[in-house]
Order: sequence, then structure tokens, then C-alpha cells
Amino acid sequence: MSMKVYYLSDDRIVQIASKEKMQKWQGEAPLVYINYIRDTYLRTYGSKTNQNEISSYLDAAMQEIAIPKLIEALNSNDEDEVLGILTRIEDMSRKNPDLIKITLSHVEKKQSHSNKEISSLAVKVQKNYDRAIKRRQIKKKLAENEKIGGTDAELDQRLVSGAITESEYLRLKKERIQAYQELED
Repeated sequence: MSMKVYYLSDDRIVQIASKEKMQKWQGEAPLVYINYIRDTYLRTYGSKTNQNEISSYLDAAMQEIAIPKLIEALNSNDEDEVLGILTRIEDMSRKNPDLIKITLSHVEKKQSHSNKEISSLAVKVQKNYDRAIKRRQIKKKLAENEKIGGTDAELDQRLVSGAITESEYLRLKKERIQAYQELED
């Protein structure tokens, strides 16, 4: 069987690749597929019961196929295979770093590989992921700052109306400027 079929409570049918089919895919493909389904479509799949059932299947596929397959491929003695997988993982780390989170511990081991291309790709993957986490934290900090002070125009208006002191105004503006500078780095 190449597809797993689910009949949803809203009379739709969803087909997901079977574990047997995923077993035939390249090293990181099952991981990418599972994360894509989970992030893009899962919440649209009928009721919570349907979503939980599909999520359980995806979790099982992740544990039984995707992670072992990726680890096996990354630990391969075939440097061309490892290089190809790391190239695709590096590309994913730039586009959607959350997809590669589970691979980081295994990619990290490749940072000291004797092949310089492999080690440099592993370092790039880690840097891309760290940069994405830093951006997320800065954006969260900016959102919290705007929650307190409002937008720049609202902050200016609050200062003019006397709702905040000059020192509070300066502190909030300084935090925003620092956060924007960190985002640009």
C-alpha cells in the first residue's frame, strides 16, 4: 500500500504517504514531508479526533522512519551522500529553520568532519538555525515593547499627552532601536 487513507468527519478523504513508501525515500525526505503535512495541513483535517489520529500516525512515522533514516544517511561513509543531505538541510535551514530542528544534534557531529565541505555546511546549518532563533527572540521582544508602549506614533502621542514620562519614553525608544539594529545584523 502506498497511501494511508483517512475518512474525515466532514466527509473529506485525506491520503498520506504510507510508512512503506516513506522508507524508499532519500534520507531527509520523510522528515521534510512529515513536518510539511504537520505545519501546513494538519489543522485543516476535520475534527480534533481526526487531527489527533493523523498526528499519531505522523509521530509514529517520524520515530520509526524519518529520524532513523536521516541518522543513517548522515552517518554514512559515502561522503557524496552526506554532502548532498547536508546541502539540502542547509537550504532548509535558510528557508524554514523549524524543519531542521530535530536534525541539529546529528548535524553538529559533522562540524568536525575531515571533509571541509561537510564541516562547513554543518557549521552553516547551525548558524542559520541560531540566527533564526535570535530573530524570533528579537521579534518577540519588539512585540512586548509595542504592547507596553504601542506603535511609534502612539508612543509619541502618549509622551505629548503626558501619559508617560520622558525617561520611560526614552527607555522604550532605546529598546526598539537596539532590537531593530540586532535584527539587521
